[in-house]
Formats: sequence, C-alpha cells, structure tokens
Amino acid sequence: MQMKSNSIEVNFNTNGSIESLISTINPKINWVLANNSTFGLPFVNGSQSTETYLTGNTIYTESEKSFNSESKECFVKFHLNEDLLSFTSQLPLHAGPRSGIDFSFNLLDSPDDKWTNQCMPHVIYTAEDQSFCYIIFFNPDGGYLTWVVDEPFAAWRIKYSPNGHKMVGFQLLNEADDIVGKNLPLTENLSGHIFFSEDLSTAYDRLCDILETTIISFDQSGALVGNKLPLIIHGASYADGFQIIDPQNNRQTVSSLKQLSLSTKGTYTLLPITKGRCHQTKILAHDYWQDLLHRSSDFYRKNFQDKTGAFYRVIWRDSLSPAGGITYEGIDFGNPQKMISCKTGEFGGFAGWLMIKAALSDPSDEAARLAAEKYIESWALNLDHPDKPLPGTIAAFPQEFGGRKFGAYHVYHDFNYPQYEIFLIEQLVDYYHLTKKDTIRDYAIKIGRHFVKEHINDQSAVWCQNKSTSIPRDYSTVHTPVTGLHKLATIAFDTDQTYFLKTAEKLADHICQRGLTFPTEGEQSTEDGSMACSALSLLYAYKHIQPKKEYLNTAKLILDKHRVLELNGADSRLFYSSLRFWETMYETRSWGPSINGGHAWSLWTAEAKLLYSEITDDYQVFKEAYCGFMATLSNMDENGGIFCCYTPDMLPGKPHSYDLYLENQIEKGNFIDLYETSTKFAQSQPTHSYSTSGTYTLIKATEYWNRMAGIDFTDYTAINGLLENTTFTLAIENEGTLLINGLPEEELFIILPPENTTLKIKMTPDQFQKLTFLNCEIIKIDGGYSINKIQKSFSIKPKK
Repeated sequence: MQMKSNSIEVNFNTNGSIESLISTINPKINWVLANNSTFGLPFVNGSQSTETYLTGNTIYTESEKSFNSESKECFVKFHLNEDLLSFTSQLPLHAGPRSGIDFSFNLLDSPDDKWTNQCMPHVIYTAEDQSFCYIIFFNPDGGYLTWVVDEPFAAWRIKYSPNGHKMVGFQLLNEADDIVGKNLPLTENLSGHIFFSEDLSTAYDRLCDILETTIISFDQSGALVGNKLPLIIHGASYADGFQIIDPQNNRQTVSSLKQLSLSTKGTYTLLPITKGRCHQTKILAHDYWQDLLHRSSDFYRKNFQDKTGAFYRVIWRDSLSPAGGITYEGIDFGNPQKMISCKTGEFGGFAGWLMIKAALSDPSDEAARLAAEKYIESWALNLDHPDKPLPGTIAAFPQEFGGRKFGAYHVYHDFNYPQYEIFLIEQLVDYYHLTKKDTIRDYAIKIGRHFVKEHINDQSAVWCQNKSTSIPRDYSTVHTPVTGLHKLATIAFDTDQTYFLKTAEKLADHICQRGLTFPTEGEQSTEDGSMACSALSLLYAYKHIQPKKEYLNTAKLILDKHRVLELNGADSRLFYSSLRFWETMYETRSWGPSINGGHAWSLWTAEAKLLYSEITDDYQVFKEAYCGFMATLSNMDENGGIFCCYTPDMLPGKPHSYDLYLENQIEKGNFIDLYETSTKFAQSQPTHSYSTSGTYTLIKATEYWNRMAGIDFTDYTAINGLLENTTFTLAIENEGTLLINGLPEEELFIILPPENTTLKIKMTPDQFQKLTFLNCEIIKIDGGYSINKIQKSFSIKPKK
C-alpha cells in the first residue's frame, strides 16, 4: 500500500508498519530503517532492552492508514496532506513499564544501507513540561526531516547499541514509569507530524505554524561579554512580547527583540510571550579566554592533583574528591595505583597540560608552573624514581604486558593505546617551551622514536594491538598523531627533525588515501572523532608540512560529510557541537550512552574548521568553529570546574556494566532485572561530577584564540573581540589574524593589544578594493594582507 503526494511518498508493509518514507528533495534516500517492520506500530511492556509490538488490522484509504489492535483499544493513524504526514493515536494505559510508538529512522550505521544515505538527529528540543517536542533529522544529501509532537507525551527515547557507539532505534512513549529522578506524565493519546525541508529556516517557520509559537534563533550562539548579538524571530505573529532572563535570573520584558545585549557573563534564556506554547532559547556570554584559563587552572590544580603529581580523571562535585567514585565503565575516578585511572597524556593528563598552558600564558603563575613540573617530571616521566614507574606513566626500560613486548619509553603496564603517547608528546613540547630543559626535549624525542618504531606500521598507519591475540586496528585518527609528530619536529634537530617531519607527511598521505573510511577504537562505526581527526590531520599537514591539493580537497569532502554528526538549534549548549553519545560511560557515574552536547572532543571538528577558514578565508566555517567552542564552554561551572557534557536525551541508554549500574545494592546481582527496565532521567548536564576532558577546551583556546579574531559586517557580530559602536577591540594576545566578512557601513576603529604592531587580515581582493585603511601600512602577503606600523589602532572605512 502506498500514500503519495507531490512531495512525500509513504510505502507500507503488510503488517501496517511504514516500509519507506521518501521526499522529493532526494528520492534515492529512504528515511526509514532498511528491512524494518515496526515503524509506526504501537508497543507495550517495554523496557530498556525489549518491547512487545501489538498486532491487529490495517485499513487503508488514498490518504490515510489506520492500524487497529486486535483488542480494538488501540489505534495509530497516519494521514498525508500534501507536504505533511500526520499521526494520531490512542494507546493503552498502564501497559508498561513503557509503551508508545516506534519510529525506526534510518540512523547512521544502521544495517543494509550506505552510511551516506542515512540520517542523524540534528536539532533537539523538548519542552520542560513535555507538552511538545521536536527533533530535526539531517542528511547532507537529503535535507531535513522534522518530527514534531504537538500534544503532551511521556518521553522520547533514542535506543543505543550495547557498547553505546551506535544509535539503533527511536521511540515516542506515552508511558514510562520506571524512570529514576522524575515522574513522567501518563497520556492516552500521542499525536504529531513529519515534514521535509531543504533548510533549517523553513523548518523553524513551519514548526511555528504547527505549534502556534515563536522560535528565537541565531547565526552565532555566543560572544565575549559586552557584545550584542542579532536574533532571528520565526513565527513573530504568535508573540505578544519577549522575556529575557539573564545569568543572574533577572527578568526583563520587552515588546520586540532584534538583538541581545550580553552585559553579564553566563547563559541567557530568551522566551516569547505567547498564548500557548513557549519555546526557550539559550545564548552564552563568555569571559575573556585568559580569565577562563586561569580560573579553571586554579580549580584543577587545587582539587585534581594527587601527591604523586598525577591528576584525577573525575571528582565528585559535592566533596571535590575522587573518593569512592567509579565510572560506569568501571574505572576509578582517581587512583594513581590503578591502570587507566589517572593516565599520562589523556584524561588526567589534560589537567596537567592545562597547568603548562597557564604557566606559558602567565610566566608569573608560579603555582601552575610547579603543578606542571610535578605532573611531567614526577608523574609522567618518573625522573625522580625511574626504576619504579606507576601504571600509565613512561617506563624508560623495555617491558612486557598483555602478551606483547615493548621497548623503552612505552607507557608502563597499560594497554597499547597510542593516543596516550601522542598527547604526552604534545605536552612535552609545550613543557620544553616553558622550561627550556634539554632533558625534556631528549625524553620527547625518545618517546617519539619509540612511537614511530612500535606504533606505526609499514603502510605508514598508526596501529593499535592491545594484546598479542588482538587484531591490529588503524588508530591514525584516534586523536591526531600528525599534529604531535610535527610539533615534535619543531624542537628536534637535523636527522631527528627530518625523521619526524617525513613520518608525519607519510601518515597524512595514508589518511588522505583512506578517503571516506574512518577506522576507530571501540565499537566500529562512522564515528565523529575519526572523521574530524581525519580532516584536522590533513588540514594541519596542508598548513604546516606540505600544501598538497589532495589534502585540502579530501579534508573538505570529509567536513561536508561530517555535518551529519553535528548538532544545531536555538541552544548554545548544542549549536555546532559534534554528535557523540558514549562519553558519560567513561567520565561519569550519572548515566549511560546519550548525546554528549559540547563534549571536549567537539573541538576536533572546531579545530579542523579553524584551519580550513585560515586556509580558504571561509568566514562561515570560522563562525561555526567559534560556536563549537561556545558549546564546550557552556559546560564550565562558575568555580572553573567543567562538566563532561550537556545531555538533551530524556532517557539515556544502558551503561556497560550490569554490576555497576545499580547504586546502593544490598548484594551484587540481586537486581539485574531492574537494570533492564530502569534508567535515570537526564536532559541536563551530569552535575554530580567534574571531568578533566573539558580542560581541552582551554588548552586549544590558547592555541587559537590568542591569535584569531573576526568581524562580520553583514550582521555586525564579533568573534573574539569587543564591538562597541565604531570601535572593535581585539581580544588576541599575540600578533595574529583578523578575518572579516562583508563591508562596514562607516569607519571602524580597530584597537590592538598594546604590544602588537602588525596584524594579518583575511579578506577577498574585492573587499580590499572597496576599503580605505587609515593610520597604518598595508602590504599584500601570501594568504592575506599585513597591516603594519600600527601605533594603538587603525581604521577601515568603505570607499565612496
């Protein structure tokens, strides 16, 4: 049976489920899971792991399909009206723990279809009272599918694979009475709509008409405090006014809202005043990067560093201690004596790296310098006890572990995860710049030579083999070894320098030749990190090693395809975050697989976009990268501690371990049945604990935002600077780069930091021809224009 309009085609299986859902935007893409027989069917007796689908009879007309259960107490109807597929239902009550309707969309890595034909959640919004919600799914080649619920419901739920690295299903629930932390509403009816669009703006406009509300969106999700951000109002006719709630919870009511003044640091909430549904918008006003860096480094130095010099992976928010904490993966929050807990390089190592960056940024910060010294010299390198290394630190002697033999300078008694060593190499390069100690440079070079010899194979790929019986895996883009090897070359001499540069180039060649293949650690999937690190590695190699055209072209292709794994929406916590959904298992005791909005690994994508914008002058990509940093920065608490992420999921997936899932167990194993049917309510940050991963945001900020800024004259928004009337004060510290988009309407004075006398401006030749530069000297250089001989400021204005 088929229902068809000018824009949508719906085909049904014989049991009444939807077999295919196709839009004229791209008729080759089926938005329903291949070989599926449950899309659109009701289920009862559901849990985290299973559900029972009802059977019954199906009645078809030209524009409507109605499924009626055998008991005749339940029905689900789909009605097609031109470009809108609507559904209504009556569902049984008290048939749980969970009951509802299945919507098995063709999610990324679902079987029996190419990943390039599949979709992922892109925009997620849930009203706090569960009165309505919508999720906009995205495929880069097929546009947007909007799924909207317009009546009260219990919850929506993404189903995750057992290891958490894949989304395998999607449900709308009318009942979920097994949730820890929140009593969800029970409703007999569920209703909503599905429609397609080629762009998000059209989707928002249509949503406003369906929900009879106003949506406030933006093109930039935050800015330095003191700036103003323009806003986009969808469905303006539904609003009688607007309410602005500032970070201190002060409320202001205005009749119109064209822009928001960011006068206070923190997150702003914007609300339309309507006669019905109310849609929230979140925007971030952030502090200067230097202030954020030192606030966070002080917090992590005081609360995360162990007497051994190690930094804990996680601490509890209430006690500011790791005591008794175990992640859902089964790893101690912070125990230097246990494998994987604190780590050198990754996890706790990031807090150590933060100390190095803080000391480099402010040479007078002696506390940060001493903490960095303790981390690198006492913990990571064991310089004061080389014969007694702890797990996860560098052993300066050969060893055997997991049935494999390793040479000197391998991580001691730990599984062979190459990224730990490459992170450490980058940290040692920074620590060498801080201390100028030859011993540190020598250690970095020895670790680097060990890394190349034992972790890079004959095909120039980084490989990982945890045990002698394990199958080797390509880890070339689990983080970015290309970056670490190049940085190491910058402090090496002669043959060592050539050796590391050539190795990095060959590794980039290997990544380029792989194309759209993205091997990764853990459960194999088309994974955000491997994709982003592929693009980042190639762009870094293009900029710093060899500007090969194939590097740039392949990176651009990967970034375009990666958009299926990026989030959007009117929420700074999610806007241009990467789409990851398993980190809470490794970094918290809060919940299992779930979307990790603003997790620090979003910065692999943001960093790739920053490099791409530097190479190509693409301002839109530059803005997206900045918003990616805003998403990660949204997870910083006022004291400088950083939460793992923001989770928009209502009901997370199952954590790895049965034993660890249940808290306050009387006897282990007695309540495993509860594991199958209960989960914690999320839809927030995991605020019980702070993680070290978030410090990666500030580590990377010191590498980019101390030298890059931008101004968009098409809407007068600023990136990494303060735009006030006719002046733009750059927030960079070093001689850097200013990207500009469009042309100013009047003369604008640009103020540089006191010590700067030159600035590189990225603009098109057409922009240059239409601008006048005053109080400076301008010279055309490779990749832009150099503004020289600046006293305190210079100005630009349009030619008449």
